[in-house]
Amino acid sequence: MKIIANTIIVKSNPAHYEKESTGYKNNTCRTLKSITEDGLTIEDMQACTSIIVRNSETERQIEREISDISVFEDIVIISWFSM
Repeated sequence: MKIIANTIIVKSNPAHYEKESTGYKNNTCRTLKSITEDGLTIEDMQACTSIIVRNSETERQIEREISDISVFEDIVIISWFSM
């Protein structure tokens, strides 16, 4: 995961990407550990307004407006508005 300007960029496996790109699944989850390993904080993420989700195999991508970033135990849930 990385942040460029006000956009979070994540990779998603093909099965999840298909659901995310069609609107069937309007969120992605990451562990707090993976976020801190990438040198990011929740505050960095909460300053973002959009997310790019890339298919980890094809590099196809979607961009969506973030609707919410929530933390549940050690999981960060990034949600976006459906298209």
